Amino acid sequence: MAGPTCFLLFLSATQLFAQRMPFSEGAPKTPQKLGLGVKDLHGNETLQQGAHAGYQMEVLTFPHARFGLKRQKRDWVVPPISIPENERGPFPKMVAQVKSNKNKEIQVFYSITGTGADEPPYGVFIMDRETGWLKVTKPLDREKKSHYVLFLHAVSSTGNAVEDTLEIVITVTDQNDNRPEFTQEVFEGSVMERAHPGTSVLQITATDVDDHENTYNAAIVYTILSQDPLVPHSNMFAINRQTGVISVLNPGLDQQSAPAYTLTVQAADLQGEGLSCRAKAVITVTQSNPNPPVFSPTSYTGQVFENKVDAGIVRLYVKDADAAGSPAWKAVFSILNDRGGLFTITTDPETNDGLLKTAKGLDFETTQQYTLYVTVVNEVPLASLSTSTATVTVDVVDVNEAPVFVPPTKIVEMPKDVGVGQEITSYKAQDPDSFQSQKIRYQIWDDPSHRLDINSETGVISTRASLQMEDMKTQTFSAVVIATDNGQPPATGTGTLLLTFSHIDCPGVDSHCLDICQRGPESQAGGGMEQISSPLTTHVLDTASGLPAQGLCLRLSRLEDHGQQWTELKKSYTDSDGRCPGLMPPGPMKAGTYKLSFDTEGYWKKRGQESFYPYVEVVFTIANETHRFHVPLLLSPWSYTTYRGS
Repeated sequence: MAGPTCFLLFLSATQLFAQRMPFSEGAPKTPQKLGLGVKDLHGNETLQQGAHAGYQMEVLTFPHARFGLKRQKRDWVVPPISIPENERGPFPKMVAQVKSNKNKEIQVFYSITGTGADEPPYGVFIMDRETGWLKVTKPLDREKKSHYVLFLHAVSSTGNAVEDTLEIVITVTDQNDNRPEFTQEVFEGSVMERAHPGTSVLQITATDVDDHENTYNAAIVYTILSQDPLVPHSNMFAINRQTGVISVLNPGLDQQSAPAYTLTVQAADLQGEGLSCRAKAVITVTQSNPNPPVFSPTSYTGQVFENKVDAGIVRLYVKDADAAGSPAWKAVFSILNDRGGLFTITTDPETNDGLLKTAKGLDFETTQQYTLYVTVVNEVPLASLSTSTATVTVDVVDVNEAPVFVPPTKIVEMPKDVGVGQEITSYKAQDPDSFQSQKIRYQIWDDPSHRLDINSETGVISTRASLQMEDMKTQTFSAVVIATDNGQPPATGTGTLLLTFSHIDCPGVDSHCLDICQRGPESQAGGGMEQISSPLTTHVLDTASGLPAQGLCLRLSRLEDHGQQWTELKKSYTDSDGRCPGLMPPGPMKAGTYKLSFDTEGYWKKRGQESFYPYVEVVFTIANETHRFHVPLLLSPWSYTTYRGS
């Protein structure tokens, strides 16, 4: 079998120098023979003797042939060839020699393609067609191009390839041929007089286009060369050698004796031992703030109506001897004891006074008076640590507030037939003004059925005309009730009453039947309706339309496994009356934690409306077994209300 086909790559003495192998100009004292180490695919090594070259040359073999069925796991990769930038001629200069072992059989011709050969930049590298010597034609510049990728070709006289194409990478190694450059000719900064040592003043920066990853050619070190003036010390400032941050080194900066300093700074590469450049850093010493602002007077009293936001309370006056409009004159106020964030204080830009306002509405019934401690400083730090403090007393003025119905919307279940004068429920409001003994009077404000009446003093609602389910267009209707106090001026609050007919079939309209409807049906022997027998009931009302929420999907779950997991007990839909019969089997309801989940998003989507809440979850705990538990839900696209019903 013929021997394996391979490329032989000979590296020149120049190339060996680029690879950091021993090399010096001139002929060596002891001539050495060129040793070519060659291995075939079977691992046999031979040593080929060449002419005296004076330097040991490395030979790389790159087999590509595969014989039989044996698979080669990995192809050889030629390591990059390194050439220093800015080499002196004469050019062209030999880089490496490539040979094919086929040249023993036929004449082989060599060529190269790729970047720097037949691709821009053209003609940087050439190859001797017959000898296979790769040559560089001019000095290389790493800052313009750091590496070249070339492809070596070997063909016969007929133009047919005798070897696979070989790829080599030529890396241009860096020389320190570029000075650092400052990003500015003059850097400017300022520092306040009497600044403490360590105070940062400014940062200078420089750049270097040399290789900063593999060499120290771009490793910049900063130094201060000179300082002008030299008072009170010759080294008033220091510089961080790596970052270029200039800071105060010694105390004694005084704006009157030295209003400014000029520093000559240097940036040098090779970690401070190489090429360098210089720039100026001008540091202005600013005057400190010797005159603190002072309150005049130091005590203030103001008042504000409750529930008012952004309401002005009092103006706080300050005196400052610094130049008006300067940072040393502008006042900055702070409230020391306002943890709740109830107040805010801003600075009048024209007068420098403090303007105290409410940030939130205050509640007279909670707190009638506040005592605030306010301090003032300047935008520029003070030369002394003393600050001026003022005491502000804020009195909250009581305002007559409207009565509040509890709950805001009340649901009442009625029997199918209610006679004239029958009491339905009591709907009362509470007066927030607990410090005032005011009387509340009630009135039916809006009653589309025109069949309700209310006791103006007690809030008891009764019928002024009979109510029969057959006479009503819907099983649920609403009325608006108002409560008005006798304050000055009078205030009025509103509540909504939702009345719905019960499915309980009472034999007659009496107080006992109405009481059962209001409390909810209890389990009775022989009860035929699921709604009556279920220990848990719900009733969903669409407050946007005033009608029951029909077709709303809901799920009932119970917390099991020691409070770790929800177990679904029932999935159902509300009927045309907004109810969900048969949520649980008849009998007592076990103690535990339950959850009713309402798919509100699906309900509103069916009606072509957007909703804020995608679902509503009502989690409740039953401490003891009970026969009756009612969970109503008042629903709108943007809100919901729930509570334990009766």
